[in-house]
Amino acid sequence: MFYLTEDWYADEILSYADVFIRADRRADKANENFYAQIYNEKRREFIAEEESDILYRDPRAELEKLEKLAAASGISTDERESRRQFAAEFKLLYAKRIEDGKFYKFDEELAGQRFDGYIEFFTAVYRRLPSDISERITDVRLLALGYASAEVKKLLKPYCAALRKKNRGLKSKARAETAAAFKRLAHAFDLTVYEGAFLTEIEEREDGVCLNFDGGNKITVKNGKIKQVEKPVVYRYDEDSPFSGWSMAESAELRFRGGVFALNILLLNADERGRIKVCRLTVEGTDVEEICPIGGLF
Repeated sequence: MFYLTEDWYADEILSYADVFIRADRRADKANENFYAQIYNEKRREFIAEEESDILYRDPRAELEKLEKLAAASGISTDERESRRQFAAEFKLLYAKRIEDGKFYKFDEELAGQRFDGYIEFFTAVYRRLPSDISERITDVRLLALGYASAEVKKLLKPYCAALRKKNRGLKSKARAETAAAFKRLAHAFDLTVYEGAFLTEIEEREDGVCLNFDGGNKITVKNGKIKQVEKPVVYRYDEDSPFSGWSMAESAELRFRGGVFALNILLLNADERGRIKVCRLTVEGTDVEEICPIGGLF
């Protein structure tokens, strides 16, 4: 069995609900006006943050602004040097975009759809709460936006504390089993560094399965076979496009049974509209190795 599953991840989110949920008396009973107010506020904040992304601004104009700030009069030598350094770093970081003069028109409708996608995901997770808590929730949509009654907030505290303890135990077991399996590899490596990394491609080859990650790193499972009936969809992340979806490895664990290695990766998939799906990628094979290019991600 694997420990870091879809259920484990949902419980991981739920286990911190008591930290992120704010008690508000307006949530004591169903209140569509209060929900609409919070929803609109959060949505506007999300859209404003999305619009502030550098991808929506002319990189040449931004560099010109930074250079003017560095050349401004009436500032100290240290401040001028700091501004020059910032402009130089900006120029280096966005060299290709500055050369092309490329930027995108902001799509407010798409940003709003992404916000709705995230809220729908969290709403679905919060619907998993046990009945002794869920029966006291007046509007689970409001909970997903971060608000609940004082009674619900109080009930969440012991529930979340117990869930955090349970999930820590499961993660410890996964780490211990992974460490034991790694001792049997021809060349061990640190699997935990891939947690939070973007998966860009799953290659099924004659010699096995190769998992390609952002930055050029690869994990190859020799003589590997994907255990899922359908290979998970992978959204290739593109940091230079605001319309990119992404597939991120939330967790990873390795098991060794009967001479076979099984690599289990829990994937968070988000399409360009922010619709999130949690799925597992399990690959079994005779060995697992890491390929790190010079200048790779890790």
